[in-house]
Amino acid sequence: VHYKEQKKMMPHQSKEWIKKIDDYLKQLFPITRSIIGTSNRETLEIPQILVSFNIKEYYSGTSVYDSHLFHSFVLKYNENHA
Repeated sequence: VHYKEQKKMMPHQSKEWIKKIDDYLKQLFPITRSIIGTSNRETLEIPQILVSFNIKEYYSGTSVYDSHLFHSFVLKYNENHA
């Protein structure tokens, strides 16, 4: 079951809990991600099923302390490229 189809619920038995965590980890680690890539958003959605937290988004170019945020980008994998 894909994480977006899951409801926020905590299993009551430890074996069930371990299986849930294992399922979430299997969904997390095939994701290709970087700090400024769009897949980072998808990565943050998965733990929200287990723990409630807020995700803040800032526009590219926004000043943060003495720096500016970069534009996000998408990495694409090409199996045919050597």
